[in-house]
Amino acid sequence: MTFTFKSAKLIFDQESLDLIPDKTSSSEALYADFTSLHTDAHDRFQIFIHPKKEVILKGFELRFSVPLTLNTSVFCNGFLPDHRSGNYLLSEKRSGRGWLSAKKKFRQQAPIFPNQGPFCSFHYGFAGNETKGLFLGSLNETTAFTSIEYDAQNQEIIVRKDIAALALGHSFPLLDLLVGTGKKETLFKNYFSAIEGPRFPAQPVTGWMASVAGNGNSALAIRNFLVHRTEENIPADFVLIGAGYAKEAGDWLFSNDQFPDGLPTIIAEIKAAGLKVGMNISPLLCSTTSDIYRQHPEWILKDETNNPVTINTASGLFQVLDAYDLGVQDYLQVFCYTVTTQWGVDLLKFDHLSAAFATPRKTKTRAQAANDFTKMLRNSCPDAIIWATDLPTATGWLYANYTSLTSDLLETWETRFPLLYADPNAATARIQLKNLLQRNTYAQYGTAANLITLAATKNLTEAQQFTILFINALFSDISVISDASEQLPAETWGEWQAVKQWKLARVTSVNFQTEDVVIINFKNSDGKKFRGLINLGNKENSVDGISLGAGETLILGSKKS
Repeated sequence: MTFTFKSAKLIFDQESLDLIPDKTSSSEALYADFTSLHTDAHDRFQIFIHPKKEVILKGFELRFSVPLTLNTSVFCNGFLPDHRSGNYLLSEKRSGRGWLSAKKKFRQQAPIFPNQGPFCSFHYGFAGNETKGLFLGSLNETTAFTSIEYDAQNQEIIVRKDIAALALGHSFPLLDLLVGTGKKETLFKNYFSAIEGPRFPAQPVTGWMASVAGNGNSALAIRNFLVHRTEENIPADFVLIGAGYAKEAGDWLFSNDQFPDGLPTIIAEIKAAGLKVGMNISPLLCSTTSDIYRQHPEWILKDETNNPVTINTASGLFQVLDAYDLGVQDYLQVFCYTVTTQWGVDLLKFDHLSAAFATPRKTKTRAQAANDFTKMLRNSCPDAIIWATDLPTATGWLYANYTSLTSDLLETWETRFPLLYADPNAATARIQLKNLLQRNTYAQYGTAANLITLAATKNLTEAQQFTILFINALFSDISVISDASEQLPAETWGEWQAVKQWKLARVTSVNFQTEDVVIINFKNSDGKKFRGLINLGNKENSVDGISLGAGETLILGSKKS
């Protein structure tokens, strides 16, 4: 597939400026350097903006002429981990939101651009097939996030930057874009190799989580798990202490009455059992009954009307702390130092990180806010294992060992009354498992997906729970179960033991036969081939001639290679 530069335009104040490759373009308010580098492997386009005075940026568009047709397959990468991702034909009509579905707030929304079409991808995108296609990927997502739109009608690909309403008075690296044609796998691997920065180690691991919903989240529940782990030979590399341990959300250094001897005592017991220890917090959230809220009202983030910003989560409604407040940063730095250096915690799971851009800021883009806050967390615990959730993947790659690619919690298989409550980003197993399967598998970074439950539930069948377990084991580097250990029979723990084998397996192909039917081919560590036949639909489907119920998986073996 070919591409040709068509135009580039920067919009600011009450004017616009056309940008030309390998030229400096200027106006009375600013000038911009636009450079291009052409190699046999790819082309690279870079733009730097240099204001002569403060300007208000309104938008940027870079257009390429590309021979797209309605039969072209394109990859759309969701903005946040739970946002819809996958491969689509440009002839498809993408489903929208039901009229009774909840309205998304700023932090939950993907950036919206004027005259935006339905087929957009964030950070990177691809058009074509496995053997021949066009790849575009941003090498700088720290200053502004990148949107890539596929427009078949005008045979264009439009690259935009999330800079609307940004007040800028200093030099600004706007764009660093890699564009290449060829084999899909080669293009993706070249892109991920070209991203600068450290690669944090992400070994395939399994763990058990102490959670309020799953097992009560108490010192007693943890001790029970340590006993059952020995008796049942339960695979686990670490114990994750869920956020419900805290006296109140926001008071992360103080445990509640379920930990009568304090956290350091139970942490020492976990490590004595030969396991690593993790802690789970939402660093920017606090409850109105917390000491943090009462003692530091100046830390609470306010919106444009000076009202407190709140976030509604599965655990309730919380206030948001201002990520740029120095007091908030000092508090979180002390937390990280205390738990990692003094208590010996190995892993920190940071949730709701998009709260860093919970409200628009005059002098910061979403990307800058996310990058600045996540970088601060990494610098506060440089040797810890970080698991980042609710964060654009490009930011997570820079600072986390594991970056979530889906919603954490999967409580149902399908949205109830989907015509009314349809949400393409819903935290349902059908949607989120498709995200995990269709997001790029060539990324050289640690990935995380869903928390696992195998205990009986009225909203998920045993077959659906097994499907969630199987897909997570193959495609997520970190797998965590949260059931009370004494509630699961030995045969169920046997299913969990298979996770270790699947994590060592190598996926050779993922083939969607239809929107809901997928076949996964993989090899175990001994080279034996397997096929996973999966029905991701909400009704019975035939998979390779075999009838499977809604959410059912069948694993078939074959001869050793």
